[in-house]
Amino acid sequence: MHHVQYPAGLLNRQGSGCAIVNFQVTPEGDVKNLNIENSAPKRFSKDVRKAARQIVRDWQWPERTDEQVIELTMRFDYCLTHDFDKKSEAVAMCVEHSEQACE
Repeated sequence: MHHVQYPAGLLNRQGSGCAIVNFQVTPEGDVKNLNIENSAPKRFSKDVRKAARQIVRDWQWPERTDEQVIELTMRFDYCLTHDFDKKSEAVAMCVEHSEQACE
């Protein structure tokens, strides 16, 4: 399992959002040319962009025997709630959110 440090700026927020990240992975498993294409909503933009960058950089990308640099685009969706009794509602909200455009 991959653990990521939760962005402190989002700890006391509620709601949902997303970020779209473009980057390259070298045969050695290194991340290059990381670019946040978009993130929403704008009020969480700084924290979401920072978290998405950290997730991609900290991920253990496997080394490969080929010599190609792979170009990837990933979408990160998040849903925040303070009420753990409503976890299923938050999951449903996140699934619905992930089906919409990230803008």
